[in-house]
Amino acid sequence: MISIKNLEVFTWENFGRSIVLYVFCMVIRFLMLLLLKPVMNLTGYPMDIRHVVLMTWGALRGALGIFLAIIVDQNPKIHKKVKGVILFHASMIALYTLMINATTTPMLVQKLKLSKQTATTKKFMHLFLTKMDAESEKSQQKYLELHKDVDEEMLEEEVYL
Repeated sequence: MISIKNLEVFTWENFGRSIVLYVFCMVIRFLMLLLLKPVMNLTGYPMDIRHVVLMTWGALRGALGIFLAIIVDQNPKIHKKVKGVILFHASMIALYTLMINATTTPMLVQKLKLSKQTATTKKFMHLFLTKMDAESEKSQQKYLELHKDVDEEMLEEEVYL
């Protein structure tokens, strides 16, 4: 079972440290994305600073951090207090990300003016929806063909829903 058995980690000092770690994660991610922006531009998807800001803010940092903290928690060679602190900070960063980043990302997208649809995105969306309609129609026809001999009245009597 995973739990923070050592309540000593729930201190104002650790809460403060978790906020500093959260900000530190954001700054490092922004700097790394900024550093790698020229390389990412070479891949055929041109980016500007607005995309870097959005990728920094909208990135997911919770699940992997908690997963790694759980691995640490399961290691019997690591002191219980250290395990508790690591699990606490990983959980707090995930919580801050969900409470702050997730709730404000739509506003950031609009503020950065990244929500506009270009002619290309509209065309691809139309092609995608047309393809989905065709596939759905094919699937429905296949279903009807496979079940054409089913006696629905008998089926309703035999199956209690």
